[in-house]
Amino acid sequence: MNSSLYKHILYSAIVRAFVDKPRILLFDEANVAMDGAGDAKLRGLLERLRGRVTMILVTSRPLMMNLSDFVYNIVDGSLIQRGGDAGQLRQPSSQVVPT
Repeated sequence: MNSSLYKHILYSAIVRAFVDKPRILLFDEANVAMDGAGDAKLRGLLERLRGRVTMILVTSRPLMMNLSDFVYNIVDGSLIQRGGDAGQLRQPSSQVVPT
């Protein structure tokens, strides 16, 4: 599949996710195939939705992680909670969330 078609499908899927005004959104690497402009638009949209919609973001991009209140990593089968601000994202927490 060419990248232009893939981007069109991705953008269409994101737009469809907002049609019914959901209370919870799950984005699993939604911006992975976006160019810089598309990534900035998605981030702007998520910033505007912050506080009105519960968002679960699966991402490795620090700019997206900075939108979060909580960050979790899976390490050796355990869910490890990290802080939500940029400084805390780089430092592991000792808080293990029971599974």
